[in-house]
Amino acid sequence: LLKMDFFVKITQIIVLLITMNIGVQAIAIGSIVTTFVACTVYGYFAKKVVGYSFSEQITDIISSIMPAAVVGTVVFLYAKALSSYFGNVTILISGTIVGAILFLTSSKLFRNESYLYLSSYLIERIMLRRK
Repeated sequence: LLKMDFFVKITQIIVLLITMNIGVQAIAIGSIVTTFVACTVYGYFAKKVVGYSFSEQITDIISSIMPAAVVGTVVFLYAKALSSYFGNVTILISGTIVGAILFLTSSKLFRNESYLYLSSYLIERIMLRRK
């Protein structure tokens, strides 16, 4: 397993060294590419070692990916739409608030297990303190 991680880290370093002279967008695209390489490598070994297939992994994380994708897209478009009207600080603060509200709402809609567990735990803790 250490060899697997070593391969992924070396790939990330090589891609970073290649893309850093090109620009920030190239670094971001390189990061996406190395993330997919890492997912493939880790997925292969997860299947080989514990029998956890790649499709099972995707099914398990889709409830976390969907809210993040929705929030990321909406906040990006929100910031683009307001960029000519407001300053960066205003967009950053309002985008954070919009993103947080949207993330909580979409996590509930997509029935994100982690979100549901955390929210029920926090509600339970708050109710215990009131008694």
